[in-house]
Amino acid sequence: MEHRKLLPRPESHPNDRPGPSNPPRTLAGLVPRRKKAGGRFACDLCRSRKSACDGQRPTCSKCRAKRSDCTYKERDKLRLDDTSAELLNLLRTSSQTESTELLKKLRATTEPSSSLFSLSLERNEQYHQARGSDLSSHNHILELPLATRATGIELELMARYPIAYPCLCPVEVDSGLFEAPSTTRRTSSKDDASLSPTNSREVQMDGDAPETSDGAGNNPPQTYCDARLSRVDFRMWTSVSIDNDLAAGAVSHYLEIDHAIHGLFDADLFVHDLGNGDNNFCSPTLVNAVLGWACQSYSAVEPSAADYQDAFFQESTRLWEGEEHQNTLTGVAAAHLLSMTAICQGKDDVADRRLREAIAMGRRMGLYGAVEEGSAKTWLDNHHSWIRAASHTAWGGYCSATHHYLHYQTPVVERPPLLPIPGELGAVLARSKGDRYESYPMSSNIGQTFNKLCELFRIAHRLLWAYYDGVGQDDNTPIKRVTLPFAEQLARELLDWSSSLPLDLVRSDGNTHHTVLLHTYFHCLMSDIFRPFLDKAAALPLKSFEAGHDPGSVGIVYKASVDQLKRLVLFYLSKYTVATHSALWRPALIHALNSLIRDARLSPEPKDTREWSFYFRTCMMGLSKQLSCFPVTDRVIQGILSMAVRDGIMSRGEASTMLEDLRGEAGTEGRADNTTGSTRRNSFIVDLDLATSNPAVATVDVLMDEFNNLNMLADVASMVMDGEA
Repeated sequence: MEHRKLLPRPESHPNDRPGPSNPPRTLAGLVPRRKKAGGRFACDLCRSRKSACDGQRPTCSKCRAKRSDCTYKERDKLRLDDTSAELLNLLRTSSQTESTELLKKLRATTEPSSSLFSLSLERNEQYHQARGSDLSSHNHILELPLATRATGIELELMARYPIAYPCLCPVEVDSGLFEAPSTTRRTSSKDDASLSPTNSREVQMDGDAPETSDGAGNNPPQTYCDARLSRVDFRMWTSVSIDNDLAAGAVSHYLEIDHAIHGLFDADLFVHDLGNGDNNFCSPTLVNAVLGWACQSYSAVEPSAADYQDAFFQESTRLWEGEEHQNTLTGVAAAHLLSMTAICQGKDDVADRRLREAIAMGRRMGLYGAVEEGSAKTWLDNHHSWIRAASHTAWGGYCSATHHYLHYQTPVVERPPLLPIPGELGAVLARSKGDRYESYPMSSNIGQTFNKLCELFRIAHRLLWAYYDGVGQDDNTPIKRVTLPFAEQLARELLDWSSSLPLDLVRSDGNTHHTVLLHTYFHCLMSDIFRPFLDKAAALPLKSFEAGHDPGSVGIVYKASVDQLKRLVLFYLSKYTVATHSALWRPALIHALNSLIRDARLSPEPKDTREWSFYFRTCMMGLSKQLSCFPVTDRVIQGILSMAVRDGIMSRGEASTMLEDLRGEAGTEGRADNTTGSTRRNSFIVDLDLATSNPAVATVDVLMDEFNNLNMLADVASMVMDGEA
């Protein structure tokens, strides 16, 4: 039988042989791929009709033939998105010097793509230059720290609790980064917001502000966080004559910037009643209190709001005093807001009186400080909306009071509320019939921040009552009262809290500003826990930590939180243009500045390093953002500078120059101090280290008096010298 002869296999080309770099060709690889269409992009009309388009600009052939408008919005949007993405990527990956240069170029041109292109070329050239010396580059890389250099308990914190203690990448500090003159003030907020990597809502709010303030009729309508605010007639709620758009903008600003931390009322129920004229979850007292508080920081966005803040405060005070004995949820919330407003105006006596009245009313209603029999649950029964509202007011008031008294070191509220934390209704509170209250979603402006803030402040509440007895700490200070094992237990509770945070609250570049605030509060509390033990830290071990027996463990944990706090302050100041004018991040600045002054005081050599100076000026710049909004900030700055002069960190002349520079930056130079009308001195703590042993002399007014006395002595000495000359 003859077989058909087979021809030899054709000799394959070496490049076609299978191998690691040349895998076997599959059947799919032998089939010619369909060529993609060219760079044409269909116009909007052809795209909607799904017809072929030649993509000619400015008008495609089909639109030209039909005499139709030819637009390429989708393509333009794509280009804009690409440009924005490239800009964000360059800002993230460039050094601070390059990022600052890019921002300057973008300010100077109307075509951002040209600046991006030029910077990309520069970086590409730098890349090829670096590639030209492979050996030296390789040796340089080997010298870089490719892993963290942390050891001992610091490494344990980073490894076991990465949410609270992520590895901090080195940053190139630039002492002039936040020293731009008047360009950073409110007049340029539109430009700043458009260039800052903030979220779209903040950019829109900040960008619209200068346009809406001039009253031009052709301006686009202002947008609010809740569309219902545009339909509110505020004449129903206040006797203060104010434009509805301005009032709605102030309320929207409050709901976006401060409400996630305050949480004093349910925003959805409040806005519903505000628009419909109902008085269940809204009242004239509360509306005026909200506007009085909001107009302070909103004045940095819309300067005309500053003209109304005192009028709203006075109107709300008048209404509150007229209904003081009426137990209402809106009354409790309004009194808390009045107290906070009075603090920021430097009226400590008024603030303390309003806060104690709010707490007393809350106790009568069973919101907090109550036992089971006297809890608000007994009168709320199974009314879901009232449970929502009462839970917000109870926990918002509890957190506000705890936050307040941490700064005054005087606890008042004995127990946390028995009502469920907002957002946890379905899991906690049972109805009288045995059914559970249905859960409800939190507002997008709040997310899960307020829920976790309530849990955090339950731990802070324990710290407050253990460290400060509310009677006076002159002879019984935290350094004498608290044991290290108890402090370590509190720290463990904080760390467990951080590990329970949902992904939305984990630190990332896309965080909301109130998420960052939540993390700053954590590190402020952690530093407060261990501060009384710092001076004897070398001999004290932390027994619950694996590396807790290393020398100086207490100081290492303290420093780890301080380092995280400084980075959070830098991140907050550089990212959130509008929220920097809020008073809610002042505690982070005070804690960071205290740690910097302590570091310089204990340093064997003068603290003039670039990094120390950068962070000190950055924190002071953060305080200056609040100068035009909150008069008491001027006193805080003087108190901080007094500490720096007292500890020999700077001279009196340098401190005075910095004070004048900060006032000039904020536009408050020459402004009369309107915080002096109070009959009681400002007694909140500024010198945190001194407060552990002698809190009476660590208050803002005592420190400010010391600063003023130094200036008076210097003036007298100068006059004497001039007379002798």
